[in-house]
Amino acid sequence: KFTDDSNGTGTMLSTGGAVAVTCSESSEKGSEIQVSNSEIKKNRSHGSGGALAILTMGAGKDFIDGVNFEENCTINESENSMIYGGAVHTSGGTLVKVSGNSHFLNNTVSGYTGGNRGGGGALSILTAQNAVIEDVTFEGNTAAATGGALFVDATQNNIEGKAQVTRCNFHNNTAKNAGGGAYFLSLEGMIDIASSLFTENVAQGVTPD
Repeated sequence: KFTDDSNGTGTMLSTGGAVAVTCSESSEKGSEIQVSNSEIKKNRSHGSGGALAILTMGAGKDFIDGVNFEENCTINESENSMIYGGAVHTSGGTLVKVSGNSHFLNNTVSGYTGGNRGGGGALSILTAQNAVIEDVTFEGNTAAATGGALFVDATQNNIEGKAQVTRCNFHNNTAKNAGGGAYFLSLEGMIDIASSLFTENVAQGVTPD
């Protein structure tokens, strides 16, 4: 259980208010990170990942199973910064899987809103080859820019990323720009949303400065 943790301000290392993990490219198999059956609440970061940040180089796999994330936040204090993931931010790897009735409640990315700065009020996934989100509830999350609950970007590093969202519930999430429930950037990848419910999500359509 991680509660009321925070990190410093104004540096590139200010990621993961409760936990930050960096995995280097050490083998073809890569690293494997698993977070399960936990409560992670009221943590704060001034970089991506208000509670949890996982930065993977190479063939790593990240698993989040049966975790409750509540009232975590990340704050974008610079108009030149790209900040993501009010509760969780992942970057890189071959697979990111979030499942097991995980629940994201009232998490926030706040601050500057230009472009995609401030994406993924609950969860952000960048440059993973495969993103799998199953049996997850996103409720009451807010993003300063795009993806009130979920932000997935598969356009970087010349990958053709795939995102699958199955049996998920997106309720009452808000984005100031676009994608009240979820926002996907995928130039050539595949996005598959199945058996999921989107209700009362709002994209306010605020034009960035």
